[in-house]
Amino acid sequence: MTQKQVAEKLNVVESCYANWEQGRTEPNIAMLRKLCKLFEITLDELVDGK
Repeated sequence: MTQKQVAEKLNVVESCYANWEQGRTEPNIAMLRKLCKLFEITLDELVDGK
């Protein structure tokens, strides 16, 4: 998925999601949960990259 597609699914602006990817800002716990659901991964996988 593109950044734009992910941002749309999370109901955030694209620049917000891009900032998360680039480490400029971090999503709150509610967004972390949505990211996990969207990518079908656990929070550990999302945070630790394993």
